[in-house]
Amino acid sequence: MKKVISFLFNPWWKPLAFFAITFLLFFINPFIPYETTLNITLLLFFLGLLLIFISVIILLINKKWKHAFINFMAFMLGIFFIPILSLYVFFYLQNMPDNYANNLEIPKNIEIEKPKNENFSPTLKDTVYTFDKRICDFNIHNGMQPGIYSYNVLLGNIEKGTIYLKAFEITHNDPLSAESLRQRSSIVVENHSNSLKNFYITDYFTIYEGDWGYPYAARFEVWFKPENRTERKLTEKNYIIEGWQR
Repeated sequence: MKKVISFLFNPWWKPLAFFAITFLLFFINPFIPYETTLNITLLLFFLGLLLIFISVIILLINKKWKHAFINFMAFMLGIFFIPILSLYVFFYLQNMPDNYANNLEIPKNIEIEKPKNENFSPTLKDTVYTFDKRICDFNIHNGMQPGIYSYNVLLGNIEKGTIYLKAFEITHNDPLSAESLRQRSSIVVENHSNSLKNFYITDYFTIYEGDWGYPYAARFEVWFKPENRTERKLTEKNYIIEGWQR
């Protein structure tokens, strides 16, 4: 144990030097835009802060007041830096490119569509369509930016309940924005007639995986949850989409 303490805290400035290096790493991070690198830097920063704190205690026990004061001031500087660090991490993550779709390939042997370029018009909400063989159809519409979408769905002979979307990247079957997508795409529906009625969301939903300029294939599924019964899938379509660039 003594050897470990000696290795970590002798000479007295060793924890201080380690802590200073962790500060420098934050200036290097923007040139290595990976979340893992940031996580390692944060871990080293807080480890350095802990070592500085322990070194202050050891120096006080050994009555090395001057060195204890220097390390204590470094420790307080680190504490003061934490709110600034929080802002740095926030903006760093917001500006870090999302490489999710960079190496994904769009399969060539599947039926796939592109979202409609025109935004869905809310005036179509009450339009009734002639009934055909399908009891459900839907379309994805482009929103104000790539990665932001809306959708409308045509339903006939359906009891009261809630419909919503699930989305998956096709080649790996990864769920896309699962938590937010269900909430943002939910629509309360009911149509007992033999005609297709148009329902739509009043806002937009966002697919966060990927970045602008990197299209990939996604499977959108329409799910229906009747009142007091289990959910079931109604239909699905494949679309070429992009993720939203934060």
